[in-house]
Amino acid sequence: FPDRPLTPLEERQRLLSHHVRLVTRGMTNGLFVHGETGGLGKSRVIQATLDNEYADFVLVNSHITAMSLYETLFVHRRGTIIWLDDCDGRYRDLKVLGLLRSALWGQGERVVTYTSSQLPDALPPSFVFKSRIIMTANTLPQKNSAFRAVLSRIDIFSLEASSDEVVDLMKAVARQGFEDLDDEDCLMVVDFIAQNAAGRQLSMRLLQTSFRKLKYARSKGLE
Repeated sequence: FPDRPLTPLEERQRLLSHHVRLVTRGMTNGLFVHGETGGLGKSRVIQATLDNEYADFVLVNSHITAMSLYETLFVHRRGTIIWLDDCDGRYRDLKVLGLLRSALWGQGERVVTYTSSQLPDALPPSFVFKSRIIMTANTLPQKNSAFRAVLSRIDIFSLEASSDEVVDLMKAVARQGFEDLDDEDCLMVVDFIAQNAAGRQLSMRLLQTSFRKLKYARSKGLE
């Protein structure tokens, strides 16, 4: 994080990094990070913190079956952080939730079990899990008692921000310039975004894309 005073959104991002650090240092078995607004830096902060902590981690994103998750848990069962990124759909799968419950908590050792005739010979029907898990999603599943049982075993962090807070961070980033655009050019882009948001929730993902559009327009004499 920069030496200048942090914006409110950056303060929340820094707090998220502390929660990730607790996982990397074995102070908690898991973390669930959610936020309905995309592009606020959940994945970026998690990635940067894991890298800064020199954590051994494996990333799983979008989709994974219960069998594949069981295999992943087994292969990385010691000293690893398993990061399930944007796997929202998996949190409705009772088999997946059962595996996560076992992996995150136990009476003494955390024993994960999978009983199936389809289990490959290379996989045992149960094993002790000594790694940790980070999960991210856009929404916090409601009215899902099985998922609430998973959440009761780990830390939960919500990363949200208003459009004004996103604009504040955009301005802080814009003051650093972008490639051959100076700070005035970049602040002009942020002002344009803010004036044309039309009540929509803003995302930091817009910023670099908008800077590049300005560069393209200038190169083609379209500005």
